[in-house]
Amino acid sequence: MNKYYWTEFLKDDQLPSGKKVVVVGGGLIGVEVASKLVDNNNEVIIIEMLPEVANGMEMIEKVMTLKKLKEKGVKIYTSTLVKEVIDDSKIIAEGEDGTVEIDGIDHIVMATGMKPENGLYEKIKDKADVALIGDAKKVGKAQTAIYDAFETAMNV
Repeated sequence: MNKYYWTEFLKDDQLPSGKKVVVVGGGLIGVEVASKLVDNNNEVIIIEMLPEVANGMEMIEKVMTLKKLKEKGVKIYTSTLVKEVIDDSKIIAEGEDGTVEIDGIDHIVMATGMKPENGLYEKIKDKADVALIGDAKKVGKAQTAIYDAFETAMNV
């Protein structure tokens, strides 16, 4: 059983095909990973602990992506928390509707969120004129980080 983290699916040669994949985490990254997985003919299930998926996604993109996932038969469990992973092929989760058991899983993708990494900034901020931008300030989409960098550069 291979274990994947969402970043590994950025490489097409590591993207599985024809497999049953559970994405733990239905935020922006989890939904984008699920979208890529269904495009490669995988059966995808999303488990999200919050009551809504795709938080942080731009509205039009969110509507279109969720429509595609629905059309491709992606099962989405919201307000559901993973309680146990058994033999890397079965997940037991608890949700508003009770216990959810998913078995026969080929891959589990962890997309449970990230937090900013700004250690370098903290070390040098008092020694040099530096700006905190992009994911070091707030985790988000690449386009948001690029815009943030542009705005910062224009104000230097």
